[in-house]
Amino acid sequence: MSLFTIINKMAQVIRTYFDNGQLREEYFENDGQREGDVKYYYENGQLGKICNYDNGKREGECKIYDENGQLDEIFYYVNDIIQNKN
Repeated sequence: MSLFTIINKMAQVIRTYFDNGQLREEYFENDGQREGDVKYYYENGQLGKICNYDNGKREGECKIYDENGQLDEIFYYVNDIIQNKN
């Protein structure tokens, strides 16, 4: 199930949900490309991952959390290619 909130003709916030109604994914889309922070959630509602996107490609920091909300790993991307992880 998806809910689309129109901001203007070329930009929108996209939210997808698990069958139980919990938010699965939330991101801003501009002209068909993901932009800014993209947030992924576990079915229990905890944040699972947050990655920055630029023109539809991962760029910069991407944080991975465990199902209890604890930070697990940090990855860094340049032009959608992983550079390193901590």
